[in-house]
Amino acid sequence: MNSLLLVFIGGGLGCSLRFGISTLVLKLKANSNWFSVATLSANVLACIILAFGLIYIAKNTGVADQRLKNFLIIGFCGGLSTFSTFSLETLHLFQNGQAASAFINILLNVLLCGLTLWFIFKSVGLQG
Repeated sequence: MNSLLLVFIGGGLGCSLRFGISTLVLKLKANSNWFSVATLSANVLACIILAFGLIYIAKNTGVADQRLKNFLIIGFCGGLSTFSTFSLETLHLFQNGQAASAFINILLNVLLCGLTLWFIFKSVGLQG
């Protein structure tokens, strides 16, 4: 299957899951007024999926792995993760005079995503 098509389909599915997470969080009223639970959840989940996808790819070689990388890593995780939304929400916090909340948002997203990848890779004895 064409690489661009795999990225496109994966991205669409990742975006759909992102939308579902946002909808669920809004229904649960779990959004805090100092950062977005939906964005943080989507970013951490994308890191978990990315890590396990890369672990699988590292243990298997061949054309199927490049297809999986295009679909899952580039497409799905790219569509699911929300760096632009995270950046906009952080900017809004700064603009609304909530600098402490903006820094907490940055720290939570960067640290939780980084630690998630580190922990998963360390658990299986792989480097990122």
